[in-house]
Amino acid sequence: MAYIVLIFGASGSGKSTLMSLLAEAGSQYSIHAKATDRPAREYDDVEIRCVDEVSPQQYDYIYQTYGYRYGIERSQIDLALGRNQHHFIICNDIEVIHRIKRDYGDRAKLVFHYFDAPREALLEIQKKRGITDDEIDLRLAKTATLYRTWADQPDLFDATLINRYGDDPGTMRRAMERMLMSFARRDGEAKFAQEAVQNILQTVQQHFARHRHTFVEPDPAYVFVMMALTPPDPLIEDAYRAIERACAASGQRVERVDRAPFTGEITEKILSSIELAGTIVADITHERPNVYYEVGFAHGRGKKVILTAREGTRPHFDLQSQKIIFYRNATELEQQLTALLSVLRVEAGEPKVAIHA
Repeated sequence: MAYIVLIFGASGSGKSTLMSLLAEAGSQYSIHAKATDRPAREYDDVEIRCVDEVSPQQYDYIYQTYGYRYGIERSQIDLALGRNQHHFIICNDIEVIHRIKRDYGDRAKLVFHYFDAPREALLEIQKKRGITDDEIDLRLAKTATLYRTWADQPDLFDATLINRYGDDPGTMRRAMERMLMSFARRDGEAKFAQEAVQNILQTVQQHFARHRHTFVEPDPAYVFVMMALTPPDPLIEDAYRAIERACAASGQRVERVDRAPFTGEITEKILSSIELAGTIVADITHERPNVYYEVGFAHGRGKKVILTAREGTRPHFDLQSQKIIFYRNATELEQQLTALLSVLRVEAGEPKVAIHA
């Protein structure tokens, strides 16, 4: 998939150099020629086209900076995407960025062009361009504003490209090419996750259709565990064994779908196990979409769900308000879960289980 890459960064940070390198790299890249009503400058490159007027009749996205208007055409963007070319646009206007992201969805990626250079180097670059001292002060003030935007709105940015002062300029192009591959990989994983959830939803619907007249009496001594099974992670296995020990100490038996004998579809087995379980333990480490969906199903069935996660996990919005047992290691998880299971059994009116050291 071809992307629209919006480059957001300070004056003199190397944005134009990056555009030139990409233009020379091959026909897989397309550089947006923005229109502007400012006078031509000696250092203008492929991304600037000076015109007499920037009017909304001709340009779809218009913004103003340093007293001049700039215009971006959808026709250039659409032509590049139609040719399956990654299309690069230099733009520091947040309103226009939001509009392009809204119009093109996941195909539009915002990259912060971070220039790692001392202040003296920034001044030198601006002076070589023949910029007056007053305008240099204005540009440096705007640079600070751009960096604050990057720091204050991290969710707006899809990636950061670092240009270190003194590095070979080709380093930027290679970093951008790696970034494009990363976008494709992430979007591919997101598509896979969406398809997985759709498959689970279909299976849930079939499950209810088959069992709508059947009532399963939950087994209070049965704990069903849901957690990431891929990618392979030895710490996840340690966590599962800690859950087993905590449940055994509480007099309960534990099952995870990959360790249970069954025939038929795996999703059907998971749903049946959720129906049967008196307690669900869901570890959301790795934030697998199927685990989140299964948690939602368990909540919908009125199940008692205990959420656990390794420290550093960032729960999705819909679970952020839930109580989650965060742990640093298996021992810590076992201790916290043992204590909680004991409390839950007492609340349910079940006898305490003696725990022997």
